[in-house]
Parts: sequence; C-alpha cells; structure tokens
Amino acid sequence: MKRLFLYLGGLVALMATLAIAAVITAEKLLDSPLSVPDEGLTIQIESGASFGQVAARLEAADAIGSADLYRVLARYTGDAARIHAGEYVIKPGATHRTLLDQFT
Repeated sequence: MKRLFLYLGGLVALMATLAIAAVITAEKLLDSPLSVPDEGLTIQIESGASFGQVAARLEAADAIGSADLYRVLARYTGDAARIHAGEYVIKPGATHRTLLDQFT
C-alpha cells in the first residue's frame, strides 16, 4: 500500500511539473514575434469565421509557424471565441499575444 501511495505521489508530481512547463512554454510563445514583412500584412476576418480559419490564413501567409498551435494558444488565453470581423493590418514586431489583442 505504501508503494502505491509513493507511485501516485510521484505521478502527481510529474503531472504538475509538466503542466507548469506547458504554461511557461505557452507564455514564452505568446510573446514571440510573428513573421511579418516590413510593409506589414493585411488580413480580413469575415463575420462568422472561426479562429481555426483565421489561424490557417496566418499560417498560409507564413506569419505563424503552426495554425494548430496558435489555435491552442488562443484557447489557452480565452481569445479564440472573442475574435471580431474586420480588416486588420499586422505590423512588423507584432507578437502572438498582441495579435490576439488586436483581433478581440
């Protein structure tokens, strides 16, 4: 029985460590710069567009590395469901976080 508790305690500690590492990694990625040309990048978000569609466009424009990862980050911050339709100009130096702020 003692072994079981030690095993479960170790498993809980491992899961907590992995969760903390995931949060730290997400925060660092949110503050990393996008790949935007010097003249900027214009993106149109249509009414009713999902965040996944927006992320796919950003990936196709080479502004982000992975649409799937950006979608996960947007869910992590709670911004995925709060994007607004409109035309957005993304300026050089923008980060993943500032772009989410711009969209919401």
